Amino acid sequence: MYKCLECGHIFDKGEEANWIEKHGFADGPFEHFTGCPICKSAYEETTHCNACGGEYLEDELFDGKICRDCLMKKITVENTKSYLLYAGIEKEFYMEIFLDSTFSKVSPRLLEISKMEFDRYAQKNPIEAISICKSYVACDDAGLYDFSEFIARSGR
Repeated sequence: MYKCLECGHIFDKGEEANWIEKHGFADGPFEHFTGCPICKSAYEETTHCNACGGEYLEDELFDGKICRDCLMKKITVENTKSYLLYAGIEKEFYMEIFLDSTFSKVSPRLLEISKMEFDRYAQKNPIEAISICKSYVACDDAGLYDFSEFIARSGR
């Protein structure tokens, strides 16, 4: 499958628009062109998203395997908690993001208390907890890329 770089149309091989143009003077050479069947612009080959099967350009997929929409659906409270542990960023999330506090030193006990408090909060406010997780993990493409690597490695 192919995707137009201009209008985004996805089409099969063989559906490309084909045309010939003469270049230069009246007796100049002819040149053969192909393009999107809708707008005749440039196109590239697509890759399947491993989660939904949709067709995407390689640079539209995270970790080369999953589209943004499918990756966003994988940002759950449980997946986020596992990702934080895997990436070694629990303190940043629980203390700075969830509790909106900064500390120069955080004891293991204080970190554990903040994690338990987040779990309680998530049980009482699941939609808000997922929103906090998504805003943290998906704050930029680098965060989503790191999360996509975790998802791929953990098989989630």
